[in-house]
Amino acid sequence: MVTDSSVAVSGWYLKFRVEGATPFGPGLEECGGLLHEQMGHRLSPGFPVAYHNDIDCTWTLNATQSGVTLEFPDFDLEKPGEYQGCTYDFVEIYSGHNRVGRFCGNSPPPTNTYYADRVSIRFKTDQHTVASGFRFTWAYLPPATTPEPATTPDSTTKPDPVTTPEPEITPDPATTPDPATTPDPKPATTPEPATNAPVAHTHS
Repeated sequence: MVTDSSVAVSGWYLKFRVEGATPFGPGLEECGGLLHEQMGHRLSPGFPVAYHNDIDCTWTLNATQSGVTLEFPDFDLEKPGEYQGCTYDFVEIYSGHNRVGRFCGNSPPPTNTYYADRVSIRFKTDQHTVASGFRFTWAYLPPATTPEPATTPDSTTKPDPVTTPEPEITPDPATTPDPATTPDPKPATTPEPATNAPVAHTHS
């Protein structure tokens, strides 16, 4: 809203309501409702100063097959009773129709990813002690990629016949050479004795 420095009139009044929310007092924030955004955060009424008494409201997330992650970065509620547990002020988490747990004091719900059709965050307080409250965030996971179906081979196509490999040819065993032929020894030839030639006589 922007105004100038001259004429002034009575102004205007804005009233709104969160879808599915539960009002718990005049002039106070509304609590709970359906959360449609892909991611975001919500605060308990009055956070971080103090929440109010007699609150009972629920935020709802419509989870998908990919899941939604829920986290409580800030959490401060009335401490549990010594023996009664979280019976005064508490937060309850539901995954579908199953209660995940009830939480109070300074022990927030653990960060978790839920895959149920619906996730609910219930906030309930009694008529007495209050604390600063809480802040929670949520984020939907991206949808998982569906793998392509495996290709089924065409049953009408006959596979190629398996070719039987030809038997390996074993080489002929090595031929053993014939033993060397030893020549028949020849007897040594004895030279014939020299023939004495006749001596010529010279007549003087």
